[in-house]
Amino acid sequence: MIPVPQIKAIDLAFGNIDHLPDMKDIPEEFNDRFDNIHCRVVSAWFFNGYSKAEAIAKITPKEGVDKVEAQRALATILRSYAPQHEHKIAGCGYLLSQWFNVEAKESEDE
Repeated sequence: MIPVPQIKAIDLAFGNIDHLPDMKDIPEEFNDRFDNIHCRVVSAWFFNGYSKAEAIAKITPKEGVDKVEAQRALATILRSYAPQHEHKIAGCGYLLSQWFNVEAKESEDE
């Protein structure tokens, strides 16, 4: 498991991609943001807020993961203007899969 980084308040305000994996290090399955549940959850979060992400999937932290710290780490990437959108979604989807169990809800109300 990739460790959850410690996030500073300034990172939440301005974004931080220091912990975003390089595109070459992200498994291929996260490159399709429409077929991968983790990437769909991240996209919902990016465009409509975390409550929309929770509306389409049950998101629970894996054992030993601090939910709030992991959410903050993902939020800092989503707030950054630096990476290309595809890299941001793939990377956050991958990190989400490392830190959370994600189970699609029966009906994704889009």
